[in-house]
This record gives sequence, structure tokens and C-alpha cells, in this order.
Amino acid sequence: LIRRQRQMCIRDRVVAYRREMLRLLLENHPLARLAFFGPPEALELPLGFEMLEALERFAGEHGAQSLIAEVDEQAPAFESLRAAGFAIYARQKLWRLDRSSAHQPAPNTPAWRHPSPQDHLAIQGLFRNLVPALVQQVEPPPGKEGQGLVHWAEGELLAFLDVHRGPAGTWILPYIHPAVESREELVAGALAGLSPSPSRPLYLCVRSYQGGLAAALEALGFQPYLDQAVMVKRLTARLREAALRPLPAMEGTQPEASAPITYNCVRHSAVSQKRGS
Repeated sequence: LIRRQRQMCIRDRVVAYRREMLRLLLENHPLARLAFFGPPEALELPLGFEMLEALERFAGEHGAQSLIAEVDEQAPAFESLRAAGFAIYARQKLWRLDRSSAHQPAPNTPAWRHPSPQDHLAIQGLFRNLVPALVQQVEPPPGKEGQGLVHWAEGELLAFLDVHRGPAGTWILPYIHPAVESREELVAGALAGLSPSPSRPLYLCVRSYQGGLAAALEALGFQPYLDQAVMVKRLTARLREAALRPLPAMEGTQPEASAPITYNCVRHSAVSQKRGS
């Protein structure tokens, strides 16, 4: 009875908050992100799996080929997502900064600016050089929205920050070339224009393949916030179809002979005369 009441309570909450419970960020490319799923205990019940399957169908009907979820590996939802067919393809650590950094940028701090349309190809090149091929099979390069910050040096793009602002804070995914030596100064220059605060903190996401940033972030006042597994579920299956093409002989053309054709003709009259003689 208690379990049934719990299921009914969850079902009522699902109906009441159906718009907030399941959110998909469809960004006009075949990738959807599971941004919110609640209440947290819903995935532990059959109702939660039904909701998740409905979400997957909805995403597939709108052109999504993959569904991504970022979840704490210690949370119950992690095992539930694995049971639902999600697989880990990357890990990430979130760093949080809720105040302006005490680090004062030096006068020669590397300059940042907003990207222009001419920077798009260079950003794609930096993405392909830094991101492993397995991740590139799931996630596309940053889009052309013009959001973020770029840093050029000696005619080469050395860093790009994919920046997303919202009412609850700012989220940043960095792409920094290994050739950059003064990473602390580089990040400090970007923080000068972001102004984090307790009401709108800054979250910087460092993927497992982006090493060398932890010491710089700690020096700038960032605090480790959360470790997450980045999971994906494929919503499509490869379909093999035969490619039909007409044969050359069926196109109304006569094949050319590869050798001369000879005819053996026997004259019976000549043979008979020879036998008679």
C-alpha cells in the first residue's frame, strides 16, 4: 500500500510538472541533451523508465540521433541510466567560482574577444585537434552562434571558451591548446569580463582529456564542485541497403570485341572434288 501510494504521489507530481520534468535542448543538430529529470526517485520505478522511453521517442521523432545525460556517478540515477541503455563516453569535473577572482590580471594578460564568423573554421580545427575521436562521434563542434570567447596569438587560435549564460549562472566549456604555457594568466583574462557572484556563479567544465587546468583554477579561487559521467544513448540503428546500378550491357550498348572474330567455312563441293580425284 505504501509503495502504491508512493507511485501515485510521483504520478501526480509528473502530471503537475510535466513541462518542467522533461526538458530537451534540441539545437538543430542530431544531438539532444537530457537537462532535467525529476523527482530523482522516479527512475527507480517502472514509471520512470516509461517516461524515459517516451522522452527518447520524442527526441527521435524530432531528428535526434543521440541522447546525452550528465550525471553524478554516485547518484542512483547513474545505475538507472545504465540499465536503460546509456553508456559512458567521457568524464568531467565542474569547478565553481562565486566571487570575483582575487588574482589581478597582469598588464600583458592575453586578450580575449567575441568570435566572428571568420573564426568558425579555426574553432572547428581546434575542436578536432583537442577532442578525442570517440567524443567527436557523439558531440559536434561548437556552433556558429557567436557566443563565447577566442584568443589568438601569432596568427593561430590557441583557446576558445564556449560560454552559456543563464539566470542561475554561467557555464563554460574550455578548449585550450597544449602549447599555451601561462594558463592561469589566460583564464584570468577571461574572468575579467564575466563577473561571477554568489547569486550567479560561474561553472567551468573540465573534461577528462583536458589536463593541466586544475592548478590554474585553484590559484584563481575556483572550488571543485561535482564529478560527472557523460553518458549517451544512440537512438538510431545503421541500416544497410543494396545500391542498385544497371550493368553496362543493359544500357543498350554493344560490348566491343577484345579479339578479332574469324569464321571457319567449309565448301562441300571442293571437298567432294578432292576426294573424287
